Amino acid sequence: MMSTKETINMFEALPEEKKQAASAFIAFLVAQTKAEHEQAIQDAISDSQQNEHSGFGCMKGKIWMSPDFDAPIEDFKDYI
Repeated sequence: MMSTKETINMFEALPEEKKQAASAFIAFLVAQTKAEHEQAIQDAISDSQQNEHSGFGCMKGKIWMSPDFDAPIEDFKDYI
């Protein structure tokens, strides 16, 4: 890996149009890195939110059970 000083010296040796292209590419890389960092943060937030909604009690209020759930079933009367 090149040192920062070597990179700056190489940049300064470029003609002006190439410096503009290099600057634009650096800006692109910075924006891409920022977007990847923000995506990683969003993924971490999403993972933590999913964990909040899982586990014991996460389905509270979503499941319905008939009031006569434990009542004997007429069709099985002969077997009881």
